[in-house]
Amino acid sequence: FMALRIAVNSEFEELQEGLNQAYLAIKSGGKILAISFHSGEDRIIKNFVRSHNLIPFKLIRPEQNEISQNPRARSAKLRIFVKP
Repeated sequence: FMALRIAVNSEFEELQEGLNQAYLAIKSGGKILAISFHSGEDRIIKNFVRSHNLIPFKLIRPEQNEISQNPRARSAKLRIFVKP
């Protein structure tokens, strides 16, 4: 079901476009925050960071108490990058 939803909603393309627009909207030294919930999204974010030479700033993952209260949060990653 997830693959169908991703395809129908063009989720990967929307993520890519959102990252592009964020990059254009910020000045040098500005930060982009991107959250992913599965490996496909995370791969798009990491490829974008590499292709735009962004500087990794921070990776935040859910703490164990959050995962125990919300098991679906276990795969979430919040990545923060800085535009050089």
